Amino acid sequence: MAISLSPSERLMLRNQYEILSLLAPDSRSKDSHEIAIEILESGYESHYSELMSWPIEGLSLEDSRFVSDVLDMFDNVVKAVSENGTDVPREHKSHSEFKGFDRRCDGKFIDYAQFLVRKQRRFQRFKDFDFISDSPVSIVKYRKMLDVFHTLPITEQINLSASNLAKVLAA
Repeated sequence: MAISLSPSERLMLRNQYEILSLLAPDSRSKDSHEIAIEILESGYESHYSELMSWPIEGLSLEDSRFVSDVLDMFDNVVKAVSENGTDVPREHKSHSEFKGFDRRCDGKFIDYAQFLVRKQRRFQRFKDFDFISDSPVSIVKYRKMLDVFHTLPITEQINLSASNLAKVLAA
């Protein structure tokens, strides 16, 4: 992913690297910070990514909502099945348990789900879950299930009846 910085952003980062170079505990760190200063002062865009130690690409609002909606939906599915004793039709049993996200394709969803549960303390039902699945079709299935889930009134989403649960799981 290409990174672009405005002149003012470059100046602010340059000044931060200048401070870091003055505080550097050893010559290797100082040299590294001075290289960063040169990259920023000279505007070497092809080297900006070297200055970043984390993935620059974030999670979109749409993807964040998707993950949150999936966790919310499965929180309500689990509640309907375990707490309310709602029967799950045999043919939908495999879809009644949250499987997680495919680690090969959806790592960003895994990270965000872990953040929501472990850092934000939401969806505590999943606090011991690792969110990692090897099923590449999970996203497609979750989207279909959410389409049905979102057509239900909020009160029915929270308290899934057997018929609404079956509709969601059959999607």
